[in-house]
Amino acid sequence: MPSLKHAIPFLLWLAQGVPLYADLTYVDATTSNTTLANGSAFNPPVDGTTGNDNNWEQRTTFGSGGTVFESGGEQPSENAPELKTTLTGLTPGATYRIFAYLWDPTNTTEDWNLRAGVTANPGANTLFSAADATTGLGSTAAVLASSQTFSTAPTTVLDGGNRAMLAASIGTLTADSTGRIAVYLDDRNAATSANFRAWYDGLAYEFVAPPPNNVVYVDANTSNTKRWDNQTFSPAPDSVTGADNNWETRNFGNTTNVYESCAEAAENAPLLVTTLTGLTPNTQYLLYAYFWDASTGNWRIKASTKQSDINNNGTPGSATDDFLPTSLLTNFAAASNDGGLATDALPASNTTFILNPLFTESDRVLMQAPLGTATSDATGKLAIYVDDLSGVDQTRRTWFDGVGYKLALPLISTADEDGDGL
Repeated sequence: MPSLKHAIPFLLWLAQGVPLYADLTYVDATTSNTTLANGSAFNPPVDGTTGNDNNWEQRTTFGSGGTVFESGGEQPSENAPELKTTLTGLTPGATYRIFAYLWDPTNTTEDWNLRAGVTANPGANTLFSAADATTGLGSTAAVLASSQTFSTAPTTVLDGGNRAMLAASIGTLTADSTGRIAVYLDDRNAATSANFRAWYDGLAYEFVAPPPNNVVYVDANTSNTKRWDNQTFSPAPDSVTGADNNWETRNFGNTTNVYESCAEAAENAPLLVTTLTGLTPNTQYLLYAYFWDASTGNWRIKASTKQSDINNNGTPGSATDDFLPTSLLTNFAAASNDGGLATDALPASNTTFILNPLFTESDRVLMQAPLGTATSDATGKLAIYVDDLSGVDQTRRTWFDGVGYKLALPLISTADEDGDGL
């Protein structure tokens, strides 16, 4: 049973009409998902330090999973660095309710605490503690973890019978385009006694709302983009060669990386395939390819979701000479001025994204090529094929930057369009 110290504040919290939350997924903080706030590796000493080393200590046999991170337990004046724990595997663009978990003794003489927030703010993020300590510490009350319902629970919420796990509400946050949410944790750094130490144990998340059906931009890189013929994709470094019939990496665009062809000389770079992963299996998506156009040219891209669009060059047994044809189905330009042989692409800024990519850079504009719909495979993957407009001058070069997707929603009629009363 929780002590009266923790139980009475919890009953008052209920009386305020705050809803109980269900289906929380607890994630233990470890050195794998937790770093220093700046992203550097976090390597705390284990069980026993010199005391005032201004570092967290990893205490074993305590807390959920048998490990907690402690500050101020041996020397209260130490100032441990701010930490960052990252939740992964979430749905990009979805909203989640987030909690951070600390420990506090059930007696009334010790008031353990923890700072937590959504941005790096050493020594200044919200301080959480048990409700009975809020006046003395100037903190915000955390609630008993035992009052929450979990789908994946901590291994314990009452450690040793004399400590209780508390849940600090961080608020609702949106997962980024890679399905991640980061939370920053810190000690109080104003302790006068080990009775005010910090024991940090982990985070939990609860799904609140699905992402809006906006486009997810995915930057092309050598991890998700390969040569269509399965040969090693090794784009040339920036400003290296001319007509080498290879893509060149240019330090521009999103994540300062685009793949360029035909800028220095007429050439024919190999057909590429960018693979989207982590999609819902066997589900239809709207797909897009993204390329850049400059005010002084008519930059181009060829792209398709259909393997059947690829021309095998009369050698179906070999993929080394395959390419996308220059046709309306696969050929895109910012302004179609090639005798109607290209499909117009529109500025990407006209589209609503989960997280906006870079839309403009110098005199260049990111363009969106609509590729229609395709269905993900049983493993949640989709392929997008990308090619240059080969053998052209620099005014029709290709700068390929990335791809995008969103769910293809069914059309729903909201009116009796034909007047038949149905």
